[in-house]
Amino acid sequence: MDYIWKFVIVCIALHQVYCYRKLLCENETGSIRCGKGETIRIIRGKYGRSDAVTCWSKEDQLGNCVSEDSLVKIYDLCNRKNNCILTASGGVFGSACSNSSSYLEIEYFCEGTVTVCEGNVTTIDCPDLGRMSIINANYGRRNTVTCPHGLIRHNYCLTKFSVDVLFNVCENKPSCRFDASSVVFGDPCPPTFKYLEAIYRCL
Repeated sequence: MDYIWKFVIVCIALHQVYCYRKLLCENETGSIRCGKGETIRIIRGKYGRSDAVTCWSKEDQLGNCVSEDSLVKIYDLCNRKNNCILTASGGVFGSACSNSSSYLEIEYFCEGTVTVCEGNVTTIDCPDLGRMSIINANYGRRNTVTCPHGLIRHNYCLTKFSVDVLFNVCENKPSCRFDASSVVFGDPCPPTFKYLEAIYRCL
């Protein structure tokens, strides 16, 4: 059966609030999907068997067997994507158990990113009345590629309190609207054209 549920223990160590675990028994197909503007971040995953309970049948024999290539394949299929479809099979993840059925188990969280060029106003929404958690934010400039402009005098300059400002505007809200401007976040490098980068979670 295709299972997905929230868990907290591993995520506390990773400074995340909620993570998810996806379970697919052998030959089952299922999907992992994050909200709009979010991407999947894989914590760990495996295809094989490590107990006599999960996806167990009377034909299975005890054993501890995991495909060595399964985590790499999980990353290729899902990491940093908005959604992915998975089939728990040796043909996809490599053979694991010769005398027992295998299962696919993945632990992950969803992360949202937004980039707003200076002078623009944007809105971040969390689906299903979720609450926002700000992970990181930078206002200024870290390269010349993002938000290209004719007025770039500095390649790297950031305000010190971008996270605090965005936290006050957005934290624990289902939606927030803000202006990417030096009036709001401070000006670390006049007259360089700047932008805001933010990383957030919807809980």
